Amino acid sequence: MGWQGGLMSMWSISERWGLFLVALVVWSAGVSFRPATAGENTWTSTGPAGGQVRSLTAHPWDSSTVFAGTIDGVYMSGDEGRTWQRSSRGIGSRTVWSIVIDPENPDLMVALTWGWGGLFWSHDGGDTWVPHPFGKNRDIRYLESYGPGFIVVVIDKGRAWSSRDGCATWNRVAYGVGEMFDLVIHPERPQRMVALLESGGAVVSDNGGSAWRECPLPNGHEPTQAVFDPHDPDIVYLPADGFLARTDDWCDSWQVVEHSGLSRSGFFEADPHRNGTVYATGREGLWRSLNGGGTWHQFGPESESLWSSAISISPVNGDVMFLAADAGDERRGVFRSDNGGGTWPISSTGLNIRGIGTIDVDPSYPSIIYAGTRAYSKYSGGGIFKSFDSGGAWILLKDTEDAGPIIALDPQMPSVLYASAPESAIVKSTDRGETWFEVWQGFGDDRIEALETDPHRSGTLFAVVGRHQTLHRSVDGGVSWTRLSLPEDQDVMGVYCHPRRAGVVFAVTYDGLNVSTDWGESWSQSSIGLEVPGSCFPWWCPPYYHVQDLAFDPSDPDMMYAATDAGPFRSTDGGSSWELFQEGMLICCEYGPWSEECHDLTKAASSGPLRCEGGPLSMAVDPDRPHIVYATTVFGTYRGRGRGVSWERIDRGVETRVVHDLIAVGDRELLGASSTSSVLSLEVVDPPPRRPALRRLRPSPRRR
Repeated sequence: MGWQGGLMSMWSISERWGLFLVALVVWSAGVSFRPATAGENTWTSTGPAGGQVRSLTAHPWDSSTVFAGTIDGVYMSGDEGRTWQRSSRGIGSRTVWSIVIDPENPDLMVALTWGWGGLFWSHDGGDTWVPHPFGKNRDIRYLESYGPGFIVVVIDKGRAWSSRDGCATWNRVAYGVGEMFDLVIHPERPQRMVALLESGGAVVSDNGGSAWRECPLPNGHEPTQAVFDPHDPDIVYLPADGFLARTDDWCDSWQVVEHSGLSRSGFFEADPHRNGTVYATGREGLWRSLNGGGTWHQFGPESESLWSSAISISPVNGDVMFLAADAGDERRGVFRSDNGGGTWPISSTGLNIRGIGTIDVDPSYPSIIYAGTRAYSKYSGGGIFKSFDSGGAWILLKDTEDAGPIIALDPQMPSVLYASAPESAIVKSTDRGETWFEVWQGFGDDRIEALETDPHRSGTLFAVVGRHQTLHRSVDGGVSWTRLSLPEDQDVMGVYCHPRRAGVVFAVTYDGLNVSTDWGESWSQSSIGLEVPGSCFPWWCPPYYHVQDLAFDPSDPDMMYAATDAGPFRSTDGGSSWELFQEGMLICCEYGPWSEECHDLTKAASSGPLRCEGGPLSMAVDPDRPHIVYATTVFGTYRGRGRGVSWERIDRGVETRVVHDLIAVGDRELLGASSTSSVLSLEVVDPPPRRPALRRLRPSPRRR
């Protein structure tokens, strides 16, 4: 067995004892390993908790209620941020950049979603959301509200609009003064306004926007936003990258303070309860000034690399504060303070919005799940999480805050794990994730796009690397790598090892599907049947449909499935030829029938007659019932019967969750990775069988 065989002896006694107890408890209970919170035919997020929060809005009447705009829609907390529930019915998984609430009628709320998603409003306190007519076909990037009268302002392509009647009607603001990127209204004196122009200047108005005058700025000052002091209408703050300009006399004179903590991508807020208190976030965490920006001190949760994206202070109780932040460790999400910022406990229970790259299940102990999380920015790493109870609870593994999002488990030795890391490094664990060490850092600046372990030879793995998407192989557990050459040096988008045939490896390229029978030494085409039919312009029409995932039948080595943009394909000869089976699955192709649901796709099908969208993103075969196949698309989750001959949507009637990494773990349980919703679980429940309709017998004619 070599050195790999000796790894089993490296397990700690505590780990083996812990795994034995897990197996004993489950065996004694007589139940299967399944996510504790899996919904019936509904994707349910099981964590890990936390993630990227884009905005925070406190309830104007109730200090215990706060709303979070996230990369996965809207979340609401009714207990001062301690626990969260998703409140995104109608708004889905869109990124929500800001939420405003009518202070006189808190049931009325407006949310701004990213890009062309537009505005959404709610008339029931956030329970349901519907698209706002004004936001249709507008690329709105700014939403804010001011004053007790709920004056709502949006900016669309440099043009500002305002509403003073609950968003029923809108009027153009500052017409003719030039394109703007920020417009603020004083919360107590709504006639006073400041607008920052795309050209670099600023204008002010004292009569609600009827007339404007130039506001001369300090030389060279390029503000990123404008903020009114809520206690003095003559004081305006103009933060910039590394500087803060302040006027106390309505643009007549300025004081400029240098402060390295201010960042172009950060925020600047004034405290509505404390005169002269302002907050700012930037490169070095969260800062607070008690004298209007004159001097600053660091504020917020203790962390070596804190990055904040939003702060909200309760209008009712100034000691209740909420902060959206990433502390550089497992604390990522919402922090809460109920003592004016004295302490900041993390409060993200139920806020499951981490971006998951890949997931993997331990074949020896199916209750053990690993999840690699994506890095959001250069200020926040990824991380590798582990669950011992099928997703009920998660822990961040030590020394992996910067690792991920790609993980791979050695099927022959489940104690061995590999993961991607920054600077194209590969890290490895030989004790089920307890400790990690770097084994390779030789791919230069190229990012690792995919990592696959060979199920037949422990220590053999494949990696897709860099923007040129080259394929590499290691036979010594990642210590050294060899580049593999494909025909015509094709770019590789994915690599898959056959689970039943040793040495058989498939590589997905832009020129079809390639197969190797000798661990990548030589390659041949495996794309018969995947050709795009008809003729089209060669500079945009690919010769083969794009394969996004491969799935293998565990009971039949010749049965394979391919997820493509045109629909699911099946092969009965080990990948030599393919046939399309899409009956019952919604696929949007320009040459076929166009359903109204197709309009929800983000890409407009307008480039030619052969373009398709909405095909499967990921596929999996039920290990207990191999004649059943599952597929996820942007429209929902499908089940294919008869080995994928016909399809039916199993999550119809519920909110669609986009899953890009699907695993069928058995006992009708599915696990999925989501870019916005952490790890998802679903329990497949068959509908009750229909009773055959009773045939009514016609009464016999009466005899006369």
